[in-house]
Amino acid sequence: MFDGNENVIPFRYFSVCLFLAAIAVPLAYILYTGHIWEDFFITFKFSRNLAEGRGLVYEDGVRVHGFTSPLGTLIPSLCYLISGKSSYVPAIWVYRLLFCIPAFILSAVYLMKAMSISYACTRIHIFFAAILFLVETKSVIYSVNGMETAFMILFILMAFYYMNKDMRGKWLLSGISWAGIMWTRPDGFLFIAAIVLAWIIFNRKSIDRIFCLAVLKAAAVCTILYLPWFISAWIYYGSPVPNTISAKSVLMADYSTWQYISYSIMKLPYSVIWVFAPVYVQFFGWPSQVIYLGAFLGLVSFLFWILPSGDKISRSASLIFFLLCLYLSIMFFPYPWYYPPVAIFGIIALVRAVPYVIGLLAIKSHATVSISILGAIALFCLYIFIATSYEMRIQQRVIENNHRAKIGEWFKGNMKPGERLYLECTGYVGYFSDAMVYDFPGLVSPQVTKAVREKHLGFATVVPELKPDWVLARPFECLALEQIQYFNDNYQLVKKFEVYDELEKIDYIPGEGYLLYDAAFYVFRKVKK
Repeated sequence: MFDGNENVIPFRYFSVCLFLAAIAVPLAYILYTGHIWEDFFITFKFSRNLAEGRGLVYEDGVRVHGFTSPLGTLIPSLCYLISGKSSYVPAIWVYRLLFCIPAFILSAVYLMKAMSISYACTRIHIFFAAILFLVETKSVIYSVNGMETAFMILFILMAFYYMNKDMRGKWLLSGISWAGIMWTRPDGFLFIAAIVLAWIIFNRKSIDRIFCLAVLKAAAVCTILYLPWFISAWIYYGSPVPNTISAKSVLMADYSTWQYISYSIMKLPYSVIWVFAPVYVQFFGWPSQVIYLGAFLGLVSFLFWILPSGDKISRSASLIFFLLCLYLSIMFFPYPWYYPPVAIFGIIALVRAVPYVIGLLAIKSHATVSISILGAIALFCLYIFIATSYEMRIQQRVIENNHRAKIGEWFKGNMKPGERLYLECTGYVGYFSDAMVYDFPGLVSPQVTKAVREKHLGFATVVPELKPDWVLARPFECLALEQIQYFNDNYQLVKKFEVYDELEKIDYIPGEGYLLYDAAFYVFRKVKK
């Protein structure tokens, strides 16, 4: 489709440059922003307690499966030990340098390997796929900000590669990659199913007894490797299902089947749009053009598998993108770190869809036009990455370091032993306060999950049910609390934490609404009567 123009790229030099860029890009991001995601501090508290001999718990003696990723919790625990158990700072740097960035590099390698399988994918396709991967915002930032994203991307690309390379001969490696997916996220079986289903749909004539046996062998390897964690979690926590999943699922407990289906259908367009959009783009502050272009990229990736292209690899990737967007749409809220594995398949589809569609339109100089469009897409993704890096640098300094971390330190100095704090954002405040917490909807607090499920309670109505000693709330949460008579009678405002003035001093913040969401917190204490 590119008329042989791929030969202008010395592939060996490109591979070396890609390797260096895969190190430099995530490292530059983290050095510039210092970004540590809120949820890292939830899981790292489990990691720290395990390393210090207290068990895999958030609070001493309370066994609750309050993390989603086993690897994302166990590896930071090892890093905490390696770094001398001094603090989270050296631990997360060891985590990034020894595990996350190498996983990111290997992801780029497997992306190239997967693309190279297809006869239709030239060096130009691989070049643009690599470039788009390196500037895909959520893939980069969630690979090094404390989340498990780099492992998820790596194992998914491994699974995709071995599935399409030679499943009959690569069943062992496929099984290992499937196990890696499950160790990274317990919903990983859905990603595995999407990869296998896409291969079956586009290779129906190649299915035989040997292939079926290979799939069964891979599933057996995956089961054997994942079973120790599954059984251990069941014994230790009383259930193999993380409480994080149970807590989030209760938010839709009041929906009827029809309401649930309708809600999912309405959310599907947003799931497609948000894949290539900035983090939390639904908050104000981003140009509308960013949303439109993100929607265009998502839509092309979503639909390319329908076109009768002979490229099974790219069409399979597009179908996987389609299936995973359906999965995201049935969630109550698809958080941004769920998108990078979806975006990877979108990238594979995009770099083939653009030249294919241009070719169908019989546009003159279609190779030049295709390269120009892919270059424009790369520039668009680069813009989002640079703008998001600037946004997250401000977010880390103002919201996290100078606001939520300090709120946690304030609670550490003002709460008495045995007192309980109720809040929604558990990460920074929970870690730096080291307080006993009730969190909504109950990621580390099964009492909250139970109350929400059984009594259909919300953030505000949980308060009279559990009667916490302290409540930390954002302004809009305060409005809901003020409607509860028990709260008005039993709690008084004792402290305000606001950083509006600091944010107003900054001339422009892309996605400013995201920062303003956490710019103010009010502390309420239960009145002793």
